[in-house]
Amino acid sequence: ENFREIFKLPVIVGAFYDGNIRMPLPEGPLKDEILTCYIYHEYTHAVISAITNNNCPVWFGEGLAVWEEFRDDASGLNDMITQLSKVSPDLSIRGLDEVFKAGHNVPSIRLSYVTAYTVVRFISERWGQGALRGILKNLASGQHIMNAIDDTLLLSEKEFESRWREYIMRRL
Repeated sequence: ENFREIFKLPVIVGAFYDGNIRMPLPEGPLKDEILTCYIYHEYTHAVISAITNNNCPVWFGEGLAVWEEFRDDASGLNDMITQLSKVSPDLSIRGLDEVFKAGHNVPSIRLSYVTAYTVVRFISERWGQGALRGILKNLASGQHIMNAIDDTLLLSEKEFESRWREYIMRRL
């Protein structure tokens, strides 16, 4: 509670990166799995920040951090990915960006973390990790995320989003 109060954080935030990785010190022992998740997630933010010169949209950074956090076992995300089927036709990168910019509506932000994760997973499975590195490199040069995706994957925003939505529906 003190951690969240000091940093003015919503309940969903267990740790964060602001140039430093910040995690609360629990009153009792912290389970190794939880500590490992926090470290993978927040260290990913540190690496992304360094690679992109702080020019990565929040949603894409969160997608990469969740991807790293659940790299070995994403089964815990399956229920939330299933929820995406209800909103699949309305999914868009711009909408995802707006949710992260808007703030801390917990139900939509949780689903948005998973939505961002599906973007990263889709790119990784379809084009490989080299494509993710290419997008990050383009972001480092100052490109907007959709231009970075377009230049790396050679797909328009409309075509990318169409294929991504189909990918989500096939995963269900």
